[in-house]
Amino acid sequence: MKFLSIILLLFVITTDIKMIASFSANSKFIKADNIGNIYTINGIELCMYNQFGEKTYSYSNNSLGTISSVDVTNPMRIILFYKDFNKVVFLSNKLTEINSPIALDNIGLEETTSCCYSNLGGIWIYNNVQNQPICLSADLKPIFKGTYLQNHIINNDSIISMAEINNELYMLFKNSGLIVFDKFGIFKKKYDIKNIHGFSIIKNNVICYNNEKIFFLNNEQLTDSLVFTEKKDIISTYIIKNKIYTSDSKNINVYQIE
Repeated sequence: MKFLSIILLLFVITTDIKMIASFSANSKFIKADNIGNIYTINGIELCMYNQFGEKTYSYSNNSLGTISSVDVTNPMRIILFYKDFNKVVFLSNKLTEINSPIALDNIGLEETTSCCYSNLGGIWIYNNVQNQPICLSADLKPIFKGTYLQNHIINNDSIISMAEINNELYMLFKNSGLIVFDKFGIFKKKYDIKNIHGFSIIKNNVICYNNEKIFFLNNEQLTDSLVFTEKKDIISTYIIKNKIYTSDSKNINVYQIE
């Protein structure tokens, strides 16, 4: 497949890449954790599948509305964020609530626009009002307040996603690009990129992607466009470790980089 040969060039790997799973699953977007579980998000429902494509657990809460994002960095403490209600839910590895939904409004964090897992056991949050990443402890007390971003992002730019990886915090904005912070939320560098839906760190390299192409960040610039797939119906892509996950809303394909 053309797709696979291009990925080989991208990651400078001499062995093969092959599809290891393909199964039916309804999803608007997908995630995967570092132990092989796959998660689908479809409106109000989060579902977990094992590496064989078997559905294992599911979670939904009608009172909270649509799931805005999910962070599965720690499969034992999954984070669901509901932007419309400004609430966070922590789930176990069986997708059961660890505690009741937490209203961020009640702890002075109104209008939160994004959040993600923190290695300290709590979460990072961001909103356009405070305009800085804030790290909260496991009991949701502020630990760090990071760099103000007024000099690094376009006014009122929308954040796509954020994640803590290898003791660094990454925040991807629609028009301002990918911003990297240290483990205390202090600004380190910025990649001026657009039209990117997600990012991953593979062997200390930053990989960015949308649903058609994958990009390798080199010297803070994107490489030439690399065709990800010839299919035009993919609506969600996710990359972690040595696996690539794609969804067309009805089916999920999993590829392994060997």
